[in-house]
Amino acid sequence: MSFHMALQNLKQNEDEPVSQFLQRAKTIVTEPQTASDAIRTSTFNMHVLKGLKSDFQSVISSLLMQPTIINFDDLHSILLCREFLQGVTFGKPTLVAASSDLP
Repeated sequence: MSFHMALQNLKQNEDEPVSQFLQRAKTIVTEPQTASDAIRTSTFNMHVLKGLKSDFQSVISSLLMQPTIINFDDLHSILLCREFLQGVTFGKPTLVAASSDLP
């Protein structure tokens, strides 16, 4: 399956912490690909936001109003904060590697 299809089908599982969801998304776009397969940050963000659970709807609306494109690290921080503020706990927090390899 192409990574474009994998991104289009990306959905956060009901019991999945946002860090694990973002790690799955990051893995999809960092798998070996040709130069023509490169993905823009805005496209990546669109697929991630579309795949989030409905619990994140208010933060999604806020993120879409931003005048600039949010990088992976900032997106991860914002979503992790929102998850924490919602009181969602799934055990130990999971760290995600820095996104220097993302567009």
